[in-house]
Order: sequence, then structure tokens, then C-alpha cells
Amino acid sequence: MLLWGLRGALAHGLATPGPAGGTREPSADLAVDWQRFLLLVDHHRVASLVRKGLEGCPLPEPAAQALLERARLNGFRALALARELAQVVLGLDGIGIRPLALKGPVLALRAYGSLTARHAGDLDLWVPEGDLERAAELLQTRGYRYLDRVEGFSPRQRAALARRIHHLEMLQPEEGIRVELHTRLTRNPHLFPLPPEKCLERAEPTVVAGVPVAGLCRRDQALHLCVHAAVHGWHRLFWLADVAEVFRNLSPNEWGEVWSLGTARGLQRVVAQAPVLCHTLIGDPLPEEARHLAERDPRVGALVREALWAIEAAQSDYPGPRRGARYSLCYAPHLRKDRRYQFWQASQCLSGSQADFEALPLPDWLFPAYPLLRPWLFARRLARRLAGPSSGHQ
Repeated sequence: MLLWGLRGALAHGLATPGPAGGTREPSADLAVDWQRFLLLVDHHRVASLVRKGLEGCPLPEPAAQALLERARLNGFRALALARELAQVVLGLDGIGIRPLALKGPVLALRAYGSLTARHAGDLDLWVPEGDLERAAELLQTRGYRYLDRVEGFSPRQRAALARRIHHLEMLQPEEGIRVELHTRLTRNPHLFPLPPEKCLERAEPTVVAGVPVAGLCRRDQALHLCVHAAVHGWHRLFWLADVAEVFRNLSPNEWGEVWSLGTARGLQRVVAQAPVLCHTLIGDPLPEEARHLAERDPRVGALVREALWAIEAAQSDYPGPRRGARYSLCYAPHLRKDRRYQFWQASQCLSGSQADFEALPLPDWLFPAYPLLRPWLFARRLARRLAGPSSGHQ
């Protein structure tokens, strides 16, 4: 099975050897569909780790070159992201905004000890909600523009969108670098109920391209990675690699602090799901706390099975109605039992969305009308979708 071969290569390529690191070897059976294998590598965003894990194996030359090229391009992008992060942080500091780096180059250096080992995607920065517009304006001076149609939105629409999806995305077209400006750490504020301001107070600096960058402390980083991957259904293996490396770098006391904090905040299912997946897929030890909760709470096992299904099916967040319905009904509601979390999830049906703002631009003084218009806007989008692509923008 290609996924399990990929999993083995990934486990062997992780920077920190696991408990069986000396005996982990990639499968000797290399009679595989390498084109499909490379598609899985791309989907799971693990090219650098898989290439490292398969070093010394007699790969077919085209497959070896394809992996090398992917890892090389990822390395170039990782270095570009590091330079850009340093310049953006300096720029924000210059206008009195202290950002908090959530993942990206800071996580790569801390967890893997190398900028190029981790997948280089985008830059995620938390900024205070009141500073969102100023931070975006600073990025615009560096050549960034809003993604999609957000640039035509009013400040009130952009602020509402940021509150709904917890970030705004901006793109630097020349370099192809995307920055997400976050106003909180998760879309649902009750899923990760740690105030970002408190996280910033105990942030730990990491030097990136010669510039100290504030990042989540080790305890908050571990908890945030568990929550972030859980929200996305764990459908990409590079999130598993991140969590595995961060967990391996924690001392027993630090792991105990992560578990205690997660339990105190109602996140025990999420914090248990992560080590169970690491144990199942790459053979890492399973902490007793996670094992006991999985035995007592059947929802933990159900969440793990949903994540394994998404990983095996190479499913993205919402590729179609089936996955969206399965995620919304069988997965997301059970991440946390807290009623505030459940209420916030349901309340999003009443607030204006980006699709609403695009379909019917309203002046700011009519902004409160969006919840009333949502049923009509939704019905119109559904009718166009059912009519097919020829009906125009959906």
C-alpha cells in the first residue's frame, strides 16, 4: 500500500530518531507506482522528509530526481520565507506591532533544526485585531495584495471576515509568498481558549535570518499544533511530522504540562488524538494519559478513525459534499464537548461570509442586513451550482 510505504519513509526521515529509529528502514519492495507515490508526497507535503528517509535506497532514476527536485525547490522557498519573515517582523516592529509567529520558519528551526527540512508553505503571524489594518497596510508597502476579492471589501467587511475565519490572506505576487494575518489562534475561539496576548507574553524568541522572532513557547506550540491539525482533520502527513518532532523534543515534565493544560481547557480529546496517531502511523510511544483516555472515551477512537480515513483517502479539508458533511456531522462537533464551542459553530450560519460579501456588496451602514439576506444568498448560490459552471461565478 503506497500510503504505508510513504509513512515508513517519512518516519525514517524525521530529524529526531524515534524509539525504533535505528531499526526503521524503508520497505525493500520498491515495485511501486512512483507517479502515484509522488502525488502522495505532494499532497502530504513531505518531499524533503521522504527524500531523506529514502537516502541509500535503489530508487528508479526518474523518481529519485523528482524527489531531489522537490526537496531542492522546497529548500529555496524555505530560505525565501525566512528572509521575508525577518523583514516583515522588522517592519511591523517599526510601526509598533509585535507579531507572534505561529509556525513557518520558527517551527522548522525549533522542531527540525533546519529551515529546509519542513514543508515551506506560507507565513502565519498573529497580530492584535485592532492592528490588523495597519499590519495589512505595511504588507502592501512590500508589494502584497489581498487574495481573492478581499481587496475590494470595506474595512468593516475585512474585519468581519477576519473575525469569522480568524485571518486575512495576502500574497506577494513576484515572490509567490503568502502571509496570513491572524487575529486569534483558531477559527472557533472556544476550541483553543488561550488568549493570544497571554501566548505573546510567554513567547520564546528564535533567530531567523539574523532577526529575533517571537514564537509560541514549547508548551503552547505543542498544544496549538494538535489543535491546528485536528481542525483540518489531519489529512496531510506533514502535520503529523510536526507534532511528532515537537513531542519528541518535550521533556516528560513538559509533556505533562501540555496534557494538564489541554485537560484544563477541555481539549483532552484533541491532545489524546495526536499521540495516538503518532503511535499508529510512525510507532512513537503512546503516553499513558492518552492511552487511558482513548480507552475510556470512545470519541477519541472515532476521531482517530476519521483522521486515518482522511489521510488514507488523501482527502483535503472540504473536497466535496460527502467529505464536508462527514466532517461537519461526524468529526468537528466531537473535538470538544464545550457548549460555547458548539454554539459558535452553529452561529456561523447566521453571520456574513466572504461569498455573501462578493455576491452582494453592501455599504457599511447596511452591513447588519447580511444575516437577514443569508438564506436568499445561499439559495441563489445553490441554484447556480446545480445549474452548472455555465451559470457564472458561484
